[in-house]
Amino acid sequence: MKPSLLVLLLASACRDGEAPLDDTGAERPGDTADSGEAGPVTEAGCTEAHAAFIAALEADLAASDAPGVSAALMEDGEVTCRVALGTRTADGDEPPSVDTLFQIGSTTKMFTALAVLEQVEAGAYALDDTLAAVYPDSEFALDADWNDAIRVEHLLTHQGGFYDYVDPTSTSDDAGLADWHRDVFFPYLWLMNEPGKFWNYANPNFDIAGLVAEAHDPEGRWYADLMREEVFGPLGMDRTFQRNAEVAEDGDYALGVGYIPTSGSDWDYGAVASLDEVPDAAAGRPAGVSTWTTPEQVLRMARFLVDGTTASGEALVSAATRAAMTEAQVPLLYLDDGSGYGYGVFHGEGVNLGAAGYYAMPVWFHGGNTNSYSSAFYVLPEQGFAVSILSSGFATDFSTSVATAIETLVDLPEPTDAPGYTWDPDRLDLHVGTYEDAFNVGEMIVERDGDSLRISMPTLEELGYDVDPELVPLGSDVWILDIDGSSYDLTFIEDPDAGEDAPSRWIRNRYFVGTRIDDAAEAPPTPR
Repeated sequence: MKPSLLVLLLASACRDGEAPLDDTGAERPGDTADSGEAGPVTEAGCTEAHAAFIAALEADLAASDAPGVSAALMEDGEVTCRVALGTRTADGDEPPSVDTLFQIGSTTKMFTALAVLEQVEAGAYALDDTLAAVYPDSEFALDADWNDAIRVEHLLTHQGGFYDYVDPTSTSDDAGLADWHRDVFFPYLWLMNEPGKFWNYANPNFDIAGLVAEAHDPEGRWYADLMREEVFGPLGMDRTFQRNAEVAEDGDYALGVGYIPTSGSDWDYGAVASLDEVPDAAAGRPAGVSTWTTPEQVLRMARFLVDGTTASGEALVSAATRAAMTEAQVPLLYLDDGSGYGYGVFHGEGVNLGAAGYYAMPVWFHGGNTNSYSSAFYVLPEQGFAVSILSSGFATDFSTSVATAIETLVDLPEPTDAPGYTWDPDRLDLHVGTYEDAFNVGEMIVERDGDSLRISMPTLEELGYDVDPELVPLGSDVWILDIDGSSYDLTFIEDPDAGEDAPSRWIRNRYFVGTRIDDAAEAPPTPR
């Protein structure tokens, strides 16, 4: 994954907000859209002060597969510059407008979190209620006790322990949110670790949070209708949709370049020819499969997070709950710098602008990525500044544009030293041992070799995967693993209940978690 210039703790906020070097998307087979020229610029409210930002957008667009990009800036709490570049489709020459709809992917999660928090404040349930209590039909076939350990707050902070699985080809019928989880998720999916132990980004946390919100709506509305009437509407996001049929009726939307479902589990990479090729899975809407909007509309949430402003004048939630959304409810495991995940929002303690320096100040953000769209969303609350960038390409990188906007438009504090990873070779012995992911990659055997670590993964190796035994250190607890030429971050995690300097209990990646099995009592359940 290409390192971001902006937030030190993330490699790319456009890829669903996950952490450094998670291999979150397949490699792009090559450019399909000819995006060498940005084409005409559509602007609203921009001035000469925004020229560098627009130039950076043009450069980032030209370097990507995306045919188009749309962006908006909030300065001193007000939306100022809106700009759209490129073309509305990969094979056409019509430019997008600043009001053209794009998908925002996982940036949706903060909106789903707000819907759940509204219900919590209304007394429908509590953050510490279990999933079994708030959604009794959530019993897992593989272990009936799992839903008794998952709490609502775990869902909103990516602590559910879920294997990260979403089926973007499932039905667009509204009933599909409940039906797919009943028929597919709970009968066949599993937890990778005990809930509530550590942060690990996984879309099912928010899909199930949306399922809970839908089940507790006193008016019996579908999730998409609940969101429109209780979240998007009050925020003033009147052109935000979660069904492709609504997007078709609106008519002003961009089509991108990315992965297109063909038949069964097969996908092609290329230009999206029609709206029918864009996944619209009801089961994945709460996590961000199919939310369409504009950058200006996304910035309504930025304004709400900063000062509680809504178009309706309603508070929606208390000031304390609103503040909790952007506070670090759980650390992100990588840097001991106060960064973390709130309720649907990442919280950072600084931005890294590369050669321009590191600036210690609060930053809230969340990226998003669907099959053929990407989103970047950043807020500097102390400066009343925010940027939203939506592009019509898979896993595009507009971090230079974000960094340029901050560097040229924000009154920054004095630069400071950037935080770094901790290196303590005495900790390496704590990581040595055998771990098992019983439902996925099997055994992971970690050994020490001087001041380095080596790993073997017999199950994957037997299946023909090339596992590089040499782990590359980022810090004493964070390492990089190479499998078939793709990089995966591994974090060794102590059991918080085992005391200081206890042996690592877990070895964690977004897609697999191994539990130490040196002690038979700690062994994960046997897979079916």
